[in-house]
Amino acid sequence: MNRRLGMLIGIIVVAVIVVFATRGLQPREGVKGTIGAADRYRSEQISAGDVSLKDPEIQAFMQTDVFQKMRTNPEFRKLVTDLNFQAVAARAEYGKLVNMAAYADLAKSPEFQQTVSKAEFGKCMSGGLAKAVAVPECAQVMVMPEFGKLVSYPELPKLAAIAECRKFMASTDCRDLAARADFQKFMVAMAEKRPTTVAEMNKFAAAEFGNLASLPEFGRVMSVQGFAELALLPEFQQFVVRPEFPLMAASPEFGAFAAMAEFGQLAGMSEFSQVVTSPAFHDLAARPEFLSVVTSPEFGVLAAMPAFQEMSAKPEFWQVAAAPEYQQIAAEPSFMKLADAKGLEKACTATFE
Repeated sequence: MNRRLGMLIGIIVVAVIVVFATRGLQPREGVKGTIGAADRYRSEQISAGDVSLKDPEIQAFMQTDVFQKMRTNPEFRKLVTDLNFQAVAARAEYGKLVNMAAYADLAKSPEFQQTVSKAEFGKCMSGGLAKAVAVPECAQVMVMPEFGKLVSYPELPKLAAIAECRKFMASTDCRDLAARADFQKFMVAMAEKRPTTVAEMNKFAAAEFGNLASLPEFGRVMSVQGFAELALLPEFQQFVVRPEFPLMAASPEFGAFAAMAEFGQLAGMSEFSQVVTSPAFHDLAARPEFLSVVTSPEFGVLAAMPAFQEMSAKPEFWQVAAAPEYQQIAAEPSFMKLADAKGLEKACTATFE
């Protein structure tokens, strides 16, 4: 009797083990969904190498409704496969940036959506615009109508690539000289006379524009290594007599931008003039929120990252960042931890029950 009872108990124990092994423990009613969603992920989908996905906090985060909504977002699913995006998303500065009230207001505006959807904006952002707009003076100068006109002139790309020219445009001597009528006349006369050597130019200046040639600022400019040769270029002579040049040269903000290497990069891109002359970008850059966002410490840190510059060229990057659900999760430590461990793609593709 005792032997048969023992065998029966053994059979029952084995049966219980088999049931639990094949079906698993079921959560009690009332516990499931207490953090806003059901226990959605099958444990067998998390492999031994997915250390980040085994973190209890991350598992709880992955089960929230807001993350579930983002994981079905087509643009987000595309971004998570990009290592540049994961590098940006792992930064606390990015989470803070997209959670700024100014950013949320800006991202909802039609001018923001129109601007970031343009291919030329993306190319400029990866070509130096991201770093440039992070400097307050640069952001301010880009909304000036004269600047948009100035960067559309065909001679600027060649000149902006010359360090001596950028140095001249950034100098106080440039501001002083550009405002003088006799300097303008001198450059017009230079374009007509076309001297071919520095000696010829100096002789001409002394003979025909003695008052100008005697000015300390003129002497300082002409003594800068490489400037005299620059002044002989037809493109330079044409550019400095453009009606917008004296106006822009008088602006310290323009001088600050002209001194940057990024100015040389951007001025050489036809897309840059398209961006800064577009009504949508002008309206966007004129908004107070724009200056608040691009001059924030967080944007400054991000703008210096090659990964951010690359991501800025993708319209879907800005579309995702404009989503309220993304703004909710971007600053979550679990989200940043997933991005840092390159686990976002796995989290988005995990199988559901």
